[in-house]
Amino acid sequence: MSHYKTVTYGSIKVCYLDELDGGGARFGQDYLAHIRRLGAEPGRALEWCAGPAFIGFSLLAAGLCRDLTLVDINPIATAACRESVAINNLVSQVRVYDSDCFDGVPDGEKFDLIVANPPHCGTADDSPGGHASLLYNDVGWQVHRKFYTQAAAYLTTDTRIILQEDAELSCAEGFREMIESAGLELRGSSRCEWAGDYYYVESGLPASTGAVAG
Repeated sequence: MSHYKTVTYGSIKVCYLDELDGGGARFGQDYLAHIRRLGAEPGRALEWCAGPAFIGFSLLAAGLCRDLTLVDINPIATAACRESVAINNLVSQVRVYDSDCFDGVPDGEKFDLIVANPPHCGTADDSPGGHASLLYNDVGWQVHRKFYTQAAAYLTTDTRIILQEDAELSCAEGFREMIESAGLELRGSSRCEWAGDYYYVESGLPASTGAVAG
């Protein structure tokens, strides 16, 4: 663990590298207050584009989920997640998958809550290049579109998908078509209290459809 920096949420020590921090340790921590305002019972949570999982581990430490699944395409990020799982003895509560969206997540899994601080920029403009582009750029929103398309199989009627986006680079209505094309519904958006230039876009299965078989 010597090459990792750490930050502690409750009783959980999170391992990370600066190159993996896309904001989850800062504005991503607004999720705690947001999830509490929703008043949902703690259940099974998944953090997509998890990085070192600042958001997911903080939700788990705060008792806002019972168990946690972490997904990232970057093996450097998932290695940090696995180190956090090991040093905190969380193997019974936390699963980590190297996965492009849901490609590596087992069929049949269902989640009550899906959160993410995904790449916020839908173009290649000002791309930092290298691994950093995984944090920043989703050209043509193709990664978002794949995420929503695949997510439908991992939801129940009550599942909330809540993504944190940058209001200077997108708006909730801009995601409506890809959400609805995936058989989901856009349930609304709300401002991130931590910083007004970020917002949440919430979606899920239409109530009449029930769960989609995995």
